[in-house]
Amino acid sequence: MHKVENTLENIAKVLVGAKDIALISHTSPDPDTLGSCFALKYVLEKLGKTVTLYTDDVLPAAWAFLYDAYTVYETAKAHEVCVSVDCGDLGRVGDRAALLDAAKISINIDHHPTNSNFAQMNFVQPTAAATAEIIYELIPLLGAELDLTSATRLYAAMTGDTGSFRYSNTTPKTMHIAATLLDYGVDNWFINKTIFEDMSLGLLKLRGELTSEMRVLAGGKVCAVVLKKDLCEKYGIPVEDVDNIVNIPRSVAGCEIAASFKEANGKIKISLRSSSYADVSAVAVSFGGGGHKKAAGFVLEGEMEEVVARVLEAACACIED
Repeated sequence: MHKVENTLENIAKVLVGAKDIALISHTSPDPDTLGSCFALKYVLEKLGKTVTLYTDDVLPAAWAFLYDAYTVYETAKAHEVCVSVDCGDLGRVGDRAALLDAAKISINIDHHPTNSNFAQMNFVQPTAAATAEIIYELIPLLGAELDLTSATRLYAAMTGDTGSFRYSNTTPKTMHIAATLLDYGVDNWFINKTIFEDMSLGLLKLRGELTSEMRVLAGGKVCAVVLKKDLCEKYGIPVEDVDNIVNIPRSVAGCEIAASFKEANGKIKISLRSSSYADVSAVAVSFGGGGHKKAAGFVLEGEMEEVVARVLEAACACIED
């Protein structure tokens, strides 16, 4: 396609003109990628579009309020337009990158400052607290209106990426959008309870064991938890149901860099968080990942203890005396 200025207005024109659209969430999906994807899917379908949303795996049952029909990816199909939502690089897309290659037009909508601009059309807004803020601005440009379903999905996406509006990425604009979404009747209590509080007894016990085995380095300024698959088997918890464990070490007073290591599907997913000065996105980029200054991640292959040692050494190097 001819080079087109990367604006939301131009992206809206492409979507309005298309009939067959594919959407892609990122691997190990969180509320932002799911809420943003399914809000956009819902709106586009109301406009008469045929929309297929591709995931890399079965979605968590606990978040069923966030989604409707989706397709677990197997083989690429040539869609008219393919939109990647909340994916900082092709690594976060995985095998579904083939859908972007096969589409006539590929679009990348994201808020990660390390985004690699991998599509034909790229709209990346690092100042947005969540990709949902961008989708919120895109919807009226499509000639569509919000309703309770789309507002619920966007609100869940925003509260997920801001820690229920507690993290430093929360801005006045974020709060204004959230207030507008609440006007549609969004049940914020249910959403926050479902995302942040509801856990089975087995999951609570698993998190308790992770806490008791926490790694503490650099005088308590670097803390980490390590989740191996045998621990999930011990408590009968599917690994996809264990999320946000990086918040366990993040809660330790005085911790500057929190890390979590999760073994899943033969790989190790690493999440990093910082409290003040450390730029964990730089650490993530050095291992082929990306993200934000205070929240980043990546995936590695290898033996768990060797991976933990390498990553924590890099994290400790970021600590100021």
